[in-house]
Amino acid sequence: MLTIINTLNSAPALRSSTCVERVLVSLKNAYAIVTFKGGNTYFYSKVSRRAIATLKMSSTESLGFWVNKYCKNGANAVSYTHLTLPTKR
Repeated sequence: MLTIINTLNSAPALRSSTCVERVLVSLKNAYAIVTFKGGNTYFYSKVSRRAIATLKMSSTESLGFWVNKYCKNGANAVSYTHLTLPTKR
């Protein structure tokens, strides 16, 4: 797992989101690690490389919209792994 995380060294431009705290993506490996505001972190594989490139080039696209469209409801049978338990804030 550490090898996978080391290849995810790219974060899109910072922007505000009501549900997503942070997104790390790998265009090369088609992965996304998404941390939600509640503290849950998910590892998504088989994410569209075109969607990742678009996210990296755009500084205005909503992170929540991007995650819902390309990670949670992706057309390419995106799979995910829950990495953390929620934390109280």
